[in-house]
Amino acid sequence: MERFYSRKAKILLAIACILFATCCLISTISYHILGIYDFRNRVNTDPGKAYATLALSKYDSDFNADLLNGMNCYYGIIDGNVTEDTDLNDAGTYLYRNFDGISLPKEGEYYEHTYTINDNTDFKNVDTLDDPLAIFGADPSFYIDTGVAIDTVNYDIDGIGYDTVGGKAYVYANKRFYLLRSGEYEYTDKGKSVKESVDGIYGPAWGTDTFNIDGVEYDPISKSAPDYNLYLKSMNGDELGRLSGDYVIDLSPLHGTLKEYDPCNALETPFSDLKDSSKIQTVAEKVDNKHYTFICFPNEAKLSAKDHVNDYYAKIQKFVSVSYAVRPFLPVMSIIALIIAIVCFVLFMRAAGHTIHSEEIVDGPIEKLPIDLALLVTIILEYIFFEIALNFYATALNMGMTLPVYTWALGAVVMFMLSMAVGLLFCSTVAVNYKLHRLHKNNLLAKLLLKFELKSRIKE
Repeated sequence: MERFYSRKAKILLAIACILFATCCLISTISYHILGIYDFRNRVNTDPGKAYATLALSKYDSDFNADLLNGMNCYYGIIDGNVTEDTDLNDAGTYLYRNFDGISLPKEGEYYEHTYTINDNTDFKNVDTLDDPLAIFGADPSFYIDTGVAIDTVNYDIDGIGYDTVGGKAYVYANKRFYLLRSGEYEYTDKGKSVKESVDGIYGPAWGTDTFNIDGVEYDPISKSAPDYNLYLKSMNGDELGRLSGDYVIDLSPLHGTLKEYDPCNALETPFSDLKDSSKIQTVAEKVDNKHYTFICFPNEAKLSAKDHVNDYYAKIQKFVSVSYAVRPFLPVMSIIALIIAIVCFVLFMRAAGHTIHSEEIVDGPIEKLPIDLALLVTIILEYIFFEIALNFYATALNMGMTLPVYTWALGAVVMFMLSMAVGLLFCSTVAVNYKLHRLHKNNLLAKLLLKFELKSRIKE
């Protein structure tokens, strides 16, 4: 055992314990990840992001057709978004595709994503992605970043209505409805100290006793609720005035269709605010935006050829092949790593407190710390590392992040190794104090209680 008593040997034991414990953890997690049924299809779809970047970077010319046709991919480009009614096997759906006569694989085995492109779009140089892991798990915006694709716009208000069934107010402007935020209006039959009336702004649009929307006449809310008015506030909280129920459109007949104008129900519907008594402020897509849907899947015939191009599908195929070849050995690696980690830990604990210069147990600065204080510091540090690691794990699962998954997973592994190091330091502190027979004495709480007891006896 004396060979492990030097400081260098203890450090090496601690490092070995941490590394082999980490190896055991990674092997176990990797084994389960590789056992997921859609792993192969998942990694096969990720290179589509790189192919999409190559194609759409030339959206104003030929979509880089010559370059991509020499690669190991089938791909197609659709002008606009894909809906449930879109037939992805119909050649007429595409602006361009290189797989005429070939049907798409089943859902999940091909890459599909709709991109928003404009003059400010930044296309990543995918030629630098030589590492196959660099294209695993990254969000599409990591490659094609359009940034803010919307503008703030103001529209003149044609009319304001209220849905008594849903209990929400809507503005009619720009030939559509916009939901008002709940803090910008109050629908009540109780009089309020609001002197200004906005009837003069909205009254002329009525003309008669009804409000016309696309040829359909709607009654005012006053017919069903005579005493109710709508009190309006601006987006800044300023009082705008009272709108009489005679000029509030009764939207209850449209209750079933108004959900599509609620941003909470329809994700593509923007929020809106009352800018002043006659205008609404909202957001609209930039006029120069273009939408392209990119479809991509492997060309197995090219990939099976010996002289195939070493592109993204070829690289990821090698990665998948190696991963599945290694998988059967991962349980054995995990067990061996765990055994070595346990052996290193036992040796580390037995060597704690020993030195090559003395036969007696020697405590260092850390071992002199009270056990309960060391425990508290350890718990705090472990909690911090755990929270950071948990955040890395959650981020890795969230494909909305801009970096590949493995970069976040690497951060979680680093946090695990740091927590192991802190744990080993605490275990060493406990071991040294145990060997010195002062485990119960080197305790801050015990010292305080003892001091309090002595004071009590002196007073007596």
